[in-house]
Amino acid sequence: MIQYPTAPVHTAFMEFCGGNHSVNKRATQDEIAYKGNAGEEASYGCNMMLVGDSLAGLYDHTINLTNALAQDQQCVCWLKIGPDGRINGFFEGNQAFNFNLPARRNRVLAIDVDTQGGCTCGVGGIPMTPLSQFASTWLEFDISNRQNGGWSGADASCLVATVYEMDIPGLQVCGQVDCSCGQVDCSTVHPGGTGQNAYLKGMENEDGVGIAIPAGPVRLKATFGYKG
Repeated sequence: MIQYPTAPVHTAFMEFCGGNHSVNKRATQDEIAYKGNAGEEASYGCNMMLVGDSLAGLYDHTINLTNALAQDQQCVCWLKIGPDGRINGFFEGNQAFNFNLPARRNRVLAIDVDTQGGCTCGVGGIPMTPLSQFASTWLEFDISNRQNGGWSGADASCLVATVYEMDIPGLQVCGQVDCSCGQVDCSTVHPGGTGQNAYLKGMENEDGVGIAIPAGPVRLKATFGYKG
């Protein structure tokens, strides 16, 4: 696998894309290909960034990315729509950025409105299919979707790994982790491919799986290497 530079963790507040207006348009008329926010044409992926823990509250939409393992993990995040405007952001070379997730530590991912994408991690590197598609277990997210009234969503998915009969590590993403609203919704893939409220083997044609969040700030926690 090509060695890509790792993304910095910003320690001072920064606006997405330098404060410039983000590009928002459709790739096709189909909802599945809704482009949403892909950053700027000259700075693809600038609508997502890693920020220090102390800055998380300054951003409306964040995901706490946590490593539950005793080993460091290498991670990658992408946008659904790749740099060329097609639905291929989850193939090697099209990702927004790579980063390291130290053992038992976390990173905070800040995300701009109307952003659709995902992340995945692996010990020793990112597993890939023979077609150079990222495998492992995916965190998928749709943040403040303007086409859907500002609703957000997230899920854990092992669809790619199951198709290619590859290893399926555990992943759990839970919604609104800082609220006092009682029960917290989660989407969970257990090691090996079982799970709840997640995309599992044979669910390629399913819809509406995972966490649904009404319009407003998003605070998620995703645990890579989840074991229950």
